[in-house]
Amino acid sequence: MNSFPPADCPACVLLVDQASEMRHAIERTLTANGYQVHIATNRHEAAAEVRENEIHLVVMNMLMPHAEGIGTLMAIRSISPTMKLIAMPGETGDQAGHFLPLAKSLGASAILTHPLDHELLLKTVRGLLSQELRQMAC
Repeated sequence: MNSFPPADCPACVLLVDQASEMRHAIERTLTANGYQVHIATNRHEAAAEVRENEIHLVVMNMLMPHAEGIGTLMAIRSISPTMKLIAMPGETGDQAGHFLPLAKSLGASAILTHPLDHELLLKTVRGLLSQELRQMAC
């Protein structure tokens, strides 16, 4: 069985979040663990990243203004119906009870709650990526 991704080619993770402090912390965690991270701050940037790059997993904040999180999830699903996606509540998580179950019903592969546990994030990322059995061209 092939591992995913091959050791010499890092998996590409798209991080979608408008809150720069949280985004930077997650980006540092992922890059420190060998992942290539692409950044999007809204639905349009996220959709463009998924269309234009070989993205293997999306980590996204569901609590962006104007229901942007739900719209982003739906846009990603329309471009890549099988994309692995982790939904999270953002920096405060105040309204997570409303958006995370909806995200799951719309196809999120996993949901994480507030406060964000970076070890759990890494475990979830590794688990979802290990489910991928296809070859990756670097």
